[in-house]
Amino acid sequence: IALGVGTANTASNVLDDYEEGNWTPAFTISGSTAGINYSTQVGRYTKIGNRVIANCEIGLSAKGSNTGNVALTGLPFTTDGDAHQTGVALNDRVSVPNGDVQVYLNKNASTGSFYESRTDGNNNNLISGNEMNATSYLLISFTYRTNS
Repeated sequence: IALGVGTANTASNVLDDYEEGNWTPAFTISGSTAGINYSTQVGRYTKIGNRVIANCEIGLSAKGSNTGNVALTGLPFTTDGDAHQTGVALNDRVSVPNGDVQVYLNKNASTGSFYESRTDGNNNNLISGNEMNATSYLLISFTYRTNS
């Protein structure tokens, strides 16, 4: 798609990179997928220039026995070097007693980390496998920059 905007310097005002598609979100716990099974794994994205708008629905039917940090994998495009790209997550059956689940996208990667955004004055913590239920369910939405 090439859409010209304005009359001055039309080459810089052309939308020439637009894409829509599906992606498969997944989790790792302690960097492993052992024992993780899904009831739902659906992701969709729109890429416009260097911006990616991505959403996903991910539900577990088993989480395995790993207890380390939980990560989101399979982003449709690698993030750029910006260390301040976050997402919003609606969660069900994730045990975060003093806050909400937040997604922090890792720079120059196709992964994200999950944090408990605490409301009790304590420091935020990474979400661990211990805080995931065997049937945890998340809806996640984020917009990020890519070099792709």
